[in-house]
This record gives sequence, structure tokens and C-alpha cells, in this order.
Amino acid sequence: MAMWPFAGRRDDLARLVRLAHDGTAHGVVIAGPAGVGKSRLATEVLRTFATSAYAVIPIRATRAAGGIPYGALARLLPPEAPPGLVNPLRWAADAVRAHAGGRRPVLAVDDAHLLDGPSAAAVHHLVTVERALIVATLRTGEPAPDSVTALWRDGLAARADVGPLTLGDSAAILTAALGGRPDDATVRRLGTATEGNALLLHELVGAARDAGTLRQVRGMRQLTGEPPLAPRLTELVGERVGALSREAGAVLELTAFGEPISLATLLELTSAEAVEQAEGRGLIRMTGDGRRVVVRLGHPLYGEVARAGCPPLRRRNRYATLAGALERSGARRRDDLLRLTVWQLESGRQAPAGPLMSACRLAWGTHDYTLAIRLGRAALAAGGGVEAAILLATVLDYAQFPDEAHAVLTSPQTWPRAGAPYGPEGPAQVPDSTAGWDSRLDEATGTRLALARASNLAWGMTPRRWP
Repeated sequence: MAMWPFAGRRDDLARLVRLAHDGTAHGVVIAGPAGVGKSRLATEVLRTFATSAYAVIPIRATRAAGGIPYGALARLLPPEAPPGLVNPLRWAADAVRAHAGGRRPVLAVDDAHLLDGPSAAAVHHLVTVERALIVATLRTGEPAPDSVTALWRDGLAARADVGPLTLGDSAAILTAALGGRPDDATVRRLGTATEGNALLLHELVGAARDAGTLRQVRGMRQLTGEPPLAPRLTELVGERVGALSREAGAVLELTAFGEPISLATLLELTSAEAVEQAEGRGLIRMTGDGRRVVVRLGHPLYGEVARAGCPPLRRRNRYATLAGALERSGARRRDDLLRLTVWQLESGRQAPAGPLMSACRLAWGTHDYTLAIRLGRAALAAGGGVEAAILLATVLDYAQFPDEAHAVLTSPQTWPRAGAPYGPEGPAQVPDSTAGWDSRLDEATGTRLALARASNLAWGMTPRRWP
């Protein structure tokens, strides 16, 4: 179904517009449960900034890109960072601000709770230092980066919580969407079934239309049978996904695991008919990204249901398929190396140590320590040896895990040999009975190891006796 006309919620919209334009703050964060209609309200608020004084800059966070530094800002950043970059945060913020063309930027951040840490820090910097305005949506009950919660905690932006639709709002929305007034019984039944969830109302009406149970009776729209799907949104989405063909289901899963994914890649891996079916159901949508078209989920909940329902072996195969497609395309974009290495790890494939170490350094440079540690461990598991151990230990020290760094630097018997299995919890440890390992290092490597040990000792909380 196409997007419905905006109707109802006039009081909510008036409040949000007032907060967004309040000169004492820098915008508004719209918070509420999944599917309540936050994104649509944000869209209507952003329409009020359609003047020559403002430049609206869309930023869409996704769960798939949440582990990639600056993943939410990827389309706004140059293809490559300048050589010798010292302050990636300032570089990213300046690149985003440049899209405003001298006007005051308005950051339109959808699903701000899914922002990766570096992107969240850049958004916070733009609002705090560069006087950017923000209109963001946030799902309640989900953890959000500290840089996001600081927006309202420190008084930089107002937070406005929105709740479920009232029956009056539902009636107004249905009248506008159906082109005619629904009877009171239909409004009550749909309102009860959806519990005021705007997305679920949209989906239930579409399903009822498809089933022929929403008809015009005596000049009014009337639901003549039971709502065709269960009242919980996840169950409804699961039902819709289950009704897809096998090929369209693959489109949904590949998009859920690889979002955003280029249309060209999706067509290579599936078929035009399957993509059209998924798009026709509203499960995916197309957006422009420079000179290419990318595919995103129609709503984040579709991805959650698709990922939750995907068996482990098929999940690994999906990631392997995505990694293979990215390798064939040349991995030319700035974030492609990270995407590729993460997908390879998720697929269970043992990537070479060199690329894993490069990806680890890139993640470390953007202060995404969680991802950097994971990649460093994988590089060690891939046989990266002393160089990988030094890199991993250094990252662990910066992430304030000095004891683990100490173990990496002083216990090579716990290092995995090349080709050892690497699972979700980390590399399988393979004992190595060799002794006197320091004596076999060349002078330069031995010096780097000694410096790493000294640094680790400085980071540590208690004195240690070194071997």
C-alpha cells in the first residue's frame, strides 16, 4: 500500500512543531514504541523547515550498519578519508555540514537508537558546536548511544514522547486512507486489534483489503470479517513474510542482513520478479545514494522478524552470499572493507590475517573498540602471530582491558594456529608447546613487543612480574 495521507494527531503535531522551532533548544527527539508513527510525525515536522534558511539532511540508522563506524553517515562522507587523518570526528562532522551549502543544517535522524557510536558522536558535535538543529526519532525500550541520550539529558534538544493512536485519530486516518468514512464498529475493532499502533493499522487494513473483508456497505467502509492477522505487529509481519515466495523471502533476508544493499547486487543474487514482489508488499524500499540505487527495509521490524526467523545455517549462507557479492564488485567504497570482514566472520569463513588487521586498525581509528577487538581476535585466529597480538593488545589497552592485553602479550601458547576455528565467542584456543618465543623474533619485532608490554604495564592497575 502507498503512504497514507497524514490525518489525526493534530495536537501531537502542533506540539512537536513548536518544540522543533523553539529558540531555546536545538530541535526535538520524538520517542515512542515501535510502529507508533514516530517517523511520519517527524516527516511532517520536517516539512516546516522547507525554506531557504534551512537544509534538511537525512540520516538513517540501521541495525545492520550499527557495527560499522560512521555507517549511518556513509552516504554523506567522501569515498576516502584524507591521508594522516588525526580527528575523524571533526572530519565527519565537517563533511556532513558541507551538505547544508551555507544554510543552517537540520539533521533528520530516523531510529537514532541504532546509530553507531562514531555517527552518534558526530551528530552530537554538530548540534553542540555547529548549531545544527535535529529532528530525530527514537524507539523507547531500546538502548541508545550516550551521545544520543545526552541531547535531551543536557538540554540540547527537547524530548517528546508520543503514545498510541486514539480512536478519534484512527477514525481520521482511516477516513483519509480509504477515501470514505468507516463505521464506528470498524474503527473500534481495528483500534482494539492494533492497540493504537499506526504501522499495524496500516498493515491490517492492507491485509483486510487483500482478503476482501473491508468493503463499502451502505456508503460506509466496513470490516465484514475478523481481522485477518493477529494483533501483535511481529506476528503480523511474520505472517506476511511467510506468504512470500522463496525468492522474495531471500530478498527480505539479504536486505535484513546487508542493509543498505545496492539494487544491482540484489538483482544479481535474486531476481527482478522477487524484488518487485517484496517491494510491492512494502517490505523493502528503494532510495538514491549518489549514482546508485540502494535497497532498505520498509520498516526495521521487518528485518527483526526476518533475522529472528532465519535458521543458523541459512544465516551463515546469507552472509557468505553477501560477502561473495561484495568481493566480486571490488569493495571500492570507504566502508566496504569493514562490511566485508564482518560478513565473512558471520559466515564462519576464515579471512586472511592481513585484511583483518587492516579492518581492525580502521575500526580502532574511529574508536569503535568493540568491533576493533573482534577483528583483532579474528586476525590472531587467522595466524597473524606477533604482529596481530601487538595490535590486539594495544586496542585492548585503549579499551581499558589491560588484563586481557597482558594475557595476549605474554601467553603465546593460547594463540590459535592459522586455520583454527573461529566461532561467535572468539577463536578456539590451540595449545602451542613452543618455548623461548621471544628469542625467535627479529630485533624490530622484539622491540615493538617490548614497547607494547611496557605500555600495557602502564595501563594496568596492579604491578606484574613479566616473563
